[in-house]
Formats: sequence, structure tokens, C-alpha cells
Amino acid sequence: MEEYPDSWDDYVGQTDVVQLLRCAAESARRRNEPMDHVLIACADGGVGKTALAHLVAKEIGSDLHVITEPLETSGIRKIVEEMQDFDVLFIDEVHRFKKVTWMHHLMQDRKITGRGGRLVAAPRITLIAATTEPNKLDPTVLSRFQYTPMLKPLTVDEAIALADQMSAKIFSAGLARPLSGCLRGVAIAANCNPRIMKQLLRTVRDLAATDHTDWVEGYGWRLDSALRFRGLHYDGLTVLALEYLRALQGFGGQAGKDTIAGTLGERDGLVGVERLLLSKGLIERDRAGRLLTRAGRQRLREEDEAA
Repeated sequence: MEEYPDSWDDYVGQTDVVQLLRCAAESARRRNEPMDHVLIACADGGVGKTALAHLVAKEIGSDLHVITEPLETSGIRKIVEEMQDFDVLFIDEVHRFKKVTWMHHLMQDRKITGRGGRLVAAPRITLIAATTEPNKLDPTVLSRFQYTPMLKPLTVDEAIALADQMSAKIFSAGLARPLSGCLRGVAIAANCNPRIMKQLLRTVRDLAATDHTDWVEGYGWRLDSALRFRGLHYDGLTVLALEYLRALQGFGGQAGKDTIAGTLGERDGLVGVERLLLSKGLIERDRAGRLLTRAGRQRLREEDEAA
């Protein structure tokens, strides 16, 4: 079962967003009214959107209902009909919904499409939606959200603090917790993404529980095996990201994105990889396609030397 922060003070990072949502939720509770609808935007998944929704519901004193994949209107209706006034409905990756008329009615009129296609009254609920692609949302729906905070990537220091907080729950009594060096390694290898950090820490824990020889004095648990099992590298590159750099190198350092995707057999799965490589300065975009930068060539040389 997914674990979420117990209080606002336990939520690491996103200070402005936390203050905004905490204020809005507390105001709604004091006024005894539903909180205004919220759209949370972010660049990547696993950065704490659902945790924020949990904290909002807890602040209001209501139940949280979560939808993580597109549903037909009938499925939405079934969930909404089971909700009470002031409850919170959280929809992740809301841009994947092709039909959004029901959302417009729910937010504007507090009605839902009933059986037979008639609009019927819905509970006075709060909709919190999250998306990594806000540009794909219908403008009429987008305009109905009162709050539209944008989540920022955690800093390395914030990620280390969060990794330390996670390790307190993940590492059981009698098993030494990671030290600062290990926590920093986890944060960087996970690109400061909370979900990946948690996965990596759990792998470190499982390895530590079965082999106590990987402890390094002053550092903590070694990450080598955990990174290998997770398909990660020390600097946050994935196996696919390195294959991308290799493919680009094979084309002389310049190629179109479709050419690279075809070579890797990943027609639809390179958006995140390219965003990662661009953020690290390992590739660049130009009119001709993608360019391997000097830093990208150096990274490949490092990989060759380590082999």
C-alpha cells in the first residue's frame, strides 16, 4: 500500500504549492463549503501529486476517491454517486480522458450525466486533477479550475531530506539506515523523483537485509547492485537513455527523432528519455533533429572506460 505524508509539515518541497492548497483547504473547512477545484501540473509522474490530494482531503476532513485511468461516463457516475458532500475526487493524468463533457458539468453545475443521459444533481465535491500535459486539456474545462499550481522538480537537498524521511519507514528495526552519502546517491540516481527514490530505497533495503557486506563506513549502503537491478546509473540515466546516446553516436552524432526511435524500437516511448537527456545537456535539438553534445560524447567515453 502506498504511504503518504501524515501532515503538511511532512511534505518535502513544493513550498508555495503546499501553502496555497493548505490555505484553500482550511478556508473551505472553516466556511463549511467545498474547496474550489484544482489542476496540478508537473513535468513528470511520481512527484507527489496524489500525496497533495490526500493532505487536502485530510485538511477538509473528507474522503478521497482516486481515479488513475480513463473511465467511461458511466464509470465516473458510479464513483460520484458514492461520494458525499465535501469529498475530494482525484484524477491523475486527466489529459488522457477523451470525453470531458461530464467534467464540465460537474465543475460548473455540480451535476453528473445520469442513466438515460439526463443531468442529475451530484454531491458538492472538489475535483483535483493532475496532468503532465496541460496543453492537451479542453480550454472550457481548463478554465473551470480555480487553482492551477505547477509542481517543480525537487532540489538535490530536498530530495535527500525526503529520502531520509522515506528510509525511516522503509528500513526496519535492526537494519542500519542509509547514511548521507548513500541518500545523496539515491537522490541523484533517481533524478530527485520521489517515486523512483522510494523504489530504489526498497531495493537497497532488500539487498541490505540479505547481504551485510555492502556497508561502506561513512557512506552507508552501496548502490551498485540496486542501481543495476533498477536499470539506473549513478547520474540518473536509464538503460534506454544510454542506448539512445549510443544510437545517436552511431549516426555520427546527428539524427532525426523518428530515426532514433525506429532504431531503438520505441516509437512512442522516448518523450521522457529525451526530456531527461536534454535536461542534462547530453543532447540538443535543432531543425535537422537531435545532436549529441560534447557532454554526451564524454558520458559515453566514461561508460566505455568503466566497462
